[in-house]
Amino acid sequence: MRAVATGSALDFLLIVLWERWGPDFPMFSTMQWITQLSVTLLAQALTGWVVARTHRTHQIPMLLMYLICFLLWYVQRTFSFACRVVVDWIDQPSARPYLAMYLLTIFMMIVGAMLGGILARPKKSLCSQKDAKTG
Repeated sequence: MRAVATGSALDFLLIVLWERWGPDFPMFSTMQWITQLSVTLLAQALTGWVVARTHRTHQIPMLLMYLICFLLWYVQRTFSFACRVVVDWIDQPSARPYLAMYLLTIFMMIVGAMLGGILARPKKSLCSQKDAKTG
């Protein structure tokens, strides 16, 4: 639960900061796509890194627990939007960019959190690597 609380608190802080100072681009402009996907990737990488670093003994399981809870929260929060977009995807071509952005955002969340967890892994020092080879 601590991993979920840590990650959620950091996500909440980042969302508040983004809503306060983030740029407001027109929907589906190139800058909006690039900015949203980049910020999602970087924010989740930061959150994944913090969750993994604060749970050093069980980094990967705690990161996965946070990620599962966060994705369930995100999908639950946007479920009606997602259902409407999926239903409209077949009949209305104008709904396809919405579905693409929704799915890409979820993909970037997963990739970002996992990237942060990978970056948080402890680095082996050069001395310990030499000792392991000669030991």
